[in-house]
Amino acid sequence: MQEFGEFQDATQPDNEWDIRAAVIRVAPGTNHQDPDDPDLLLNDGLTVYTNAAHTSTGVIKVGIQKNSGRITIVTDGSRMGAVIVTGDETAARNRLMFGGSSGVTNVNIEVSDPNGRADFRDNTEYNRIAYKYLNLWVAWFSPKVRGVGAPSKADRALARIADLEARVDALEGQPPSS
Repeated sequence: MQEFGEFQDATQPDNEWDIRAAVIRVAPGTNHQDPDDPDLLLNDGLTVYTNAAHTSTGVIKVGIQKNSGRITIVTDGSRMGAVIVTGDETAARNRLMFGGSSGVTNVNIEVSDPNGRADFRDNTEYNRIAYKYLNLWVAWFSPKVRGVGAPSKADRALARIADLEARVDALEGQPPSS
């Protein structure tokens, strides 16, 4: 077996993935302390944007990291295998760039423009970049199998359900359902 690390396994090329995504609106606003997290600033213009055309899933909240000035999305806690961040047409028009990285339960987004790295802890800097229609499109992918071939709790539960369904079908004299 070729191993690449604790959470990577070349023998599992067909792992299933959960996909979570969010549209983050970066509109003008004012920074204030998150009452629940001393390391996070909130901004009334930085929001998870949803409507009939924009859907978000897996997001608890969005804010600004006090130690770095980056945007951070607090997620539902799923381990991440990949993160993708891109700006919309407003971002392209303003020559904004975004780089995504992940923590254990956060998606972190570095923002820069032609002047360099943006530090959103500075409300003036935030509002220089923000625009009322500026959206970030963010997606992250979480493997359903965790560890070197070790099934997740969800995988084990689904396997158990399938086993029980097969037993019930056998008791009823019917062919197993698929």
